[in-house]
Order: sequence, then structure tokens, then C-alpha cells
Amino acid sequence: MSEAVNSWTLKDWTVYPKLQLVQNHQSEFVMKPRLMKLLVFFLMHPNEVVTKEAILEYVWEGRIV
Repeated sequence: MSEAVNSWTLKDWTVYPKLQLVQNHQSEFVMKPRLMKLLVFFLMHPNEVVTKEAILEYVWEGRIV
């Protein structure tokens, strides 16, 4: 999977990365860009153990945090 996916469905929720939006039939939330990027990273790696370094590289793009 790539970040180019228009949406993901996760139980009752639909995640729209380009819109920074997560919604279900009752609610919707606009997410901050970095939080959405973290969510997308985990959606791209279902059922995988990922390293802290991989998360830092993808979400924080190598910045020291």
C-alpha cells in the first residue's frame, strides 16, 4: 500500500488522509497533519512490528525529536 490511497476503512471509521479527516456515521474529526501521517503509517503496516526509527523517518522525516 502507498500513501496515495484515497481512504481506508477501519471498523466503523473511514480515514481520508488527503483531507486530514476521520469519520463515521455519527462523528468526524479533522486531524493535525503529523497525527494523520502517523495513522497512515500504521495503516500502511498492518499486523507488523515496526521500529521506532521507521516511524521517525516516515512521520518526522529524519528530524531529531
